[in-house]
Amino acid sequence: MPELIAFHTQAWAGLEGARSWQDVEQRLVREIQEAAVVESGVTLEQNEQIIGLCYGHVPDTSTAFIDELVVSPSLYGRGLGRYLLVRCAQRLKERGGEECRSCALSTYRTLSRALRLYYQLGFEREVLWTEARLYCPAG
Repeated sequence: MPELIAFHTQAWAGLEGARSWQDVEQRLVREIQEAAVVESGVTLEQNEQIIGLCYGHVPDTSTAFIDELVVSPSLYGRGLGRYLLVRCAQRLKERGGEECRSCALSTYRTLSRALRLYYQLGFEREVLWTEARLYCPAG
């Protein structure tokens, strides 16, 4: 887990929504206990280092929720975020069964690269204030 925490903290450094090492650790511990990371998590590694991570959960039977999508900034623009998000959403849908018909996530409106990806994948804005909650109906 220290490797996940270090990767997450480094990848978010300088971005809106960046969290301290301690906040990341607390969140990961909670979500691992709830099995969200273990059951839906998708990681990418290069030279035995994590370069991308995505996980979520299914809080009810109709909507899956992406909790985190993180890609190493040095690898932006290579399709890694798209792969991670789609694969994680597939796993969440499998976990939620036939009733799981949509996927949602929250993001910061200043993360333009991420927003562009989400819109390309069919997510739509649901609410926008400091954070945006995006919703993607089953396609």
